[in-house]
Amino acid sequence: MLESPIQLIRQFSHPLTPLPVNRKELEDRFPGVPHLRYGDLPFPVVLFDLYGTLLQSASGESGALEGSGITEFHKVREPSTLEPLSPFLPSLPRTETLQTLQRWFLKEVEKRHEVLRSTHQVPEIRVEEVWAAILGLPEEEAFEFALRYELTVNPVYPMPGAREYLACIRKKGTLLGLVSNAQSFAPFYVEALFGGSLAELGFHPTLTIFSYQWGEAKPSPHLFQAAADALGSLGYEPREALCVGNDLRNDVWAPQQVGFRAALFCGDGRSLRLYQDDPLYGNVRPDYLLESFQRGNPCM
Repeated sequence: MLESPIQLIRQFSHPLTPLPVNRKELEDRFPGVPHLRYGDLPFPVVLFDLYGTLLQSASGESGALEGSGITEFHKVREPSTLEPLSPFLPSLPRTETLQTLQRWFLKEVEKRHEVLRSTHQVPEIRVEEVWAAILGLPEEEAFEFALRYELTVNPVYPMPGAREYLACIRKKGTLLGLVSNAQSFAPFYVEALFGGSLAELGFHPTLTIFSYQWGEAKPSPHLFQAAADALGSLGYEPREALCVGNDLRNDVWAPQQVGFRAALFCGDGRSLRLYQDDPLYGNVRPDYLLESFQRGNPCM
């Protein structure tokens, strides 16, 4: 790597404040759905989403890849500074803007998706490969550019209480995993912002499933089928595991198709995805609601 990914993430990451959630709307939408609290996590395995769940996102999701790999990319927030990209700015055409880069990116991704759609339900790509093709960068520089671009358009920071919550349930003996639409720099984000590698934080390696590794993204149940297969090798069935995420389609409907229980994380109005008027997902019902990772009840 030309620059340490962990150092870059720590340098350009700053605290975010979650947006409030309409609690009455949640109760009206999901009457009778039980609320999970610290003391009542009745599952031996918990699989978390990353962006919008364990990590706050300034754009509300994974800025480069969400849903089908690109669907929310053009909605990323306007950055307040281009400082993370500063080493690359002199080499970019002076007439090009951040919006131009976004258009180039989307065009290249759509071209790659067209190829993948014949074999993948919800195609996923690797962003560093896209930037390498667009800008003519070698592999290491393309990775660094992709990370710096993400730090520019979509800053993230740990969800309040997430570090402590992970430590709490790990202490209880819970087996931890991740199933997330994420790119190759996701493990660096976790280590930089949570203070330990995935393994050190307790995430089981066979239960750490990122979309870029599979060429497939949520809401395709493919990633959760991979998680189910991994669980089977560890002696568990999907019904013994709880999936936790902020998106009613990606993190509730999709894992439920494979037999998992699912908790909708409702801790940040910026990232909460409810699909109220969607004919396909508007009636999806989570098994549980998780309103916050912050300590509300004793975790002992």
